[in-house]
Amino acid sequence: MMSEYSPTTGSPADDFHFSREDLHDPSTPTPTRINGVLQPPAPMHTSDDVMRPSPVDTASRWPGVSQAAQVFPNIQENPLVIPLEDIDSIAQGFQLADADRAKLFAFVRMGSMMDGLSVPDMFTRLYLLAVMLDLFKRRNEEDEGIGNIQGLFNDMKIRLEDTFAPTKEQEANIRAIARDVIYAPGCTSVADMHLEVLAILEKEKVPLRFTNIFGNPAREKVLLSSIKSHCASVRGHFKEAIFKSVPNTPLDVFTLEMNQKFRRFRPAAMTGEEAEIAATLEKGTTCRNALLRNFVHANPHFRNQPDVDSDGEAEKTPPTTESCTEPVRKKKKKSNPRPAKGEDFWGLFDMLMKTARTEKGSNFSSRAWKDYFKNDIMPLDKAGFKVSAMPTLLLNNGGAASASSHVPMTFESPGPTLSQGYAGFTAQNSAEVAGSAPRQTGGYLANILPRRS
Repeated sequence: MMSEYSPTTGSPADDFHFSREDLHDPSTPTPTRINGVLQPPAPMHTSDDVMRPSPVDTASRWPGVSQAAQVFPNIQENPLVIPLEDIDSIAQGFQLADADRAKLFAFVRMGSMMDGLSVPDMFTRLYLLAVMLDLFKRRNEEDEGIGNIQGLFNDMKIRLEDTFAPTKEQEANIRAIARDVIYAPGCTSVADMHLEVLAILEKEKVPLRFTNIFGNPAREKVLLSSIKSHCASVRGHFKEAIFKSVPNTPLDVFTLEMNQKFRRFRPAAMTGEEAEIAATLEKGTTCRNALLRNFVHANPHFRNQPDVDSDGEAEKTPPTTESCTEPVRKKKKKSNPRPAKGEDFWGLFDMLMKTARTEKGSNFSSRAWKDYFKNDIMPLDKAGFKVSAMPTLLLNNGGAASASSHVPMTFESPGPTLSQGYAGFTAQNSAEVAGSAPRQTGGYLANILPRRS
């Protein structure tokens, strides 16, 4: 059997066992054994030399004492190194709660076991514990205040959702993307360009800083409304620029000006394969601009006519001064009746281009397109649109276009798509164009788009 340590000699003593006589004053009554059974000591009397407060008095004077006794019921009662009055004084100095007072009392009880700590050491440790408990108390009070502030912030955030609007930077990015989309050679649906703009913004939401919008349906709805407004404004400004260029501005000068205003990148800064792609894109842009100029020359009545957006509402013709942050407000003009959807400027031009690509191919580099530009479009443009005889664009047989002539097509041309950063411009349109074509009349493009008085 392992020998036990003797607190008096410091050496092993085989027959030594702890008892209350070793830890209490000799005058304190001790338990006795009768027939091997430990009996409690005799009750204390007023004549006894040892005086100690009753449990009721202790609990009433120091509430933490009874709590500590409940938490640590098995700790042996030993004389405390520090009196209860001093423990209570430290607790009162830091304004500690009863639970923290119980911790101080339990700490002193543990420090008083066996030989116990010295009085200075016990006081120092007790004071440090009181400081820590005070810090914890202050921290909890501060956390409660922070919790109230966090709740206030959450409430303000919810209330601000009703007044959410894209930032000025986001508005500028929306407008830049809208310009780029409408000016792309592969743009086959100007009237619905807002869908392409939305797709680009979602794909590039991190670099364009739209991460706070996508994923929140309410904010996405606000964003879509802003995109439609900017697209309407961009369509109006582009149409106005085309009308102003005819017949006074040469095609190459007009293309250069529009490149600087509408395009997101500068092809001249590219080299190698990128420069080749940019050159191909430049040719497609020039061809499309030539078609647009011929279209507005043949249909001057569209200049003051309000366009129709994707929702069928009239768009106000924009002013000559363009703002990059404020979308043009929609307003129904009383002087010009609103055209039906698909019969406005961009709706008819989209239909014209889809039919022309069905007849001549979806690549501007094809032989049919090259011959058409060389023989019909460019001579008229270079002559300043002073030639009276103007050829038909769409159908080889000279007949009128019909809904049956609009078949699903794919516009494939060397160069990138908008969403792929101009690695190639490929646009697909699998939906058939609904509605019937206008009646056939004389004049340039009149087989498809008659003049209106």
